[in-house]
Amino acid sequence: QAPLAKKNQWTVAQICEHYQKKRADGCEIRGKYEDARQAKYWAKVFGTTPLDRLTPEELDDWRIHRLQEDKVKPQTVNIGLSYLKAYYQLAIRDKHCRNNPVRQIKELRTNNARIQYLREDQEVALEKGGLAHNPDWHGMKRENWLVVAFAFLTGLRREEQFTLAR
Repeated sequence: QAPLAKKNQWTVAQICEHYQKKRADGCEIRGKYEDARQAKYWAKVFGTTPLDRLTPEELDDWRIHRLQEDKVKPQTVNIGLSYLKAYYQLAIRDKHCRNNPVRQIKELRTNNARIQYLREDQEVALEKGGLAHNPDWHGMKRENWLVVAFAFLTGLRREEQFTLAR
């Protein structure tokens, strides 16, 4: 059970709502949806906890619970913590609390690498211009296609490919 806030202390739920109001303008629709979802989640988890009383240890416990009990991926945990960190940064800026416990939490390592292969028909369509939705584009110049094909065959990224030494 989270400790209740004193009269002039802001809670996690209050800073979530404050953040929502500050971000309401100038945010694309998808961003607004994710902002609202994250704010609702954090208000539910630590809502009545005063901002100055949330500890890094509690956040570590939360992280372990999310990974082990809720079976979420490390990137999901990192995204949630990035929102909580933003709430605290706003709270500090607006003088609603003095420290940010999220700053002491190290991000989890993520492995979001994906190996993807083009089918032969996709490769031909890319070379000839079939994947482009621009009617003015009629395929790649041969020298450009050779560079793209080399990248496909070697798996080199653009920076690696163009900084190769002899």
